[in-house]
Amino acid sequence: MEPRPYVLFLLSRREYPRRDLISRLVKRGVSASDAEALLDSLREEGWFRENAYAEARLRQWVRKGLGARAIEAKARSERLPIRENMIEAAYETAGSDPVDQVRSLIRKQLRMRLKGRARGDFTKEDARSIRQKILHSIGQKGHPFTLASRIFDEEIKASSVF
Repeated sequence: MEPRPYVLFLLSRREYPRRDLISRLVKRGVSASDAEALLDSLREEGWFRENAYAEARLRQWVRKGLGARAIEAKARSERLPIRENMIEAAYETAGSDPVDQVRSLIRKQLRMRLKGRARGDFTKEDARSIRQKILHSIGQKGHPFTLASRIFDEEIKASSVF
């Protein structure tokens, strides 16, 4: 298959980052400069949008519950061309915001960790340990500790578990 139809075939199935398309073309014997030129012409014709893949990945990470810091780190590791407002747009598209995400993650973690336990079953050490584990988990997803801590306290007061 010639390079142009091959790239159009790939793009008809899903979005790809530029470097992946170049890599695939080079593996098929196309020079890197010819691959670059082909992608430039496809971009000018509207067949290839370089930011489309980045936008799709950002939305995927938001749906997974990742915070802005984790999303930025993942984007850097994948060398995605993101602009500052793209993360905010991904949150809006997903119909979510970081506060809602953290609240949802904390509720899920509390349900999982407190399943089958009554209110009187907890010592102060149990409560502290559960709090630390949940806040650590939320931090691993790239959400700010202060936000997670505040929402955790709100959820505990509302549920009167401890």
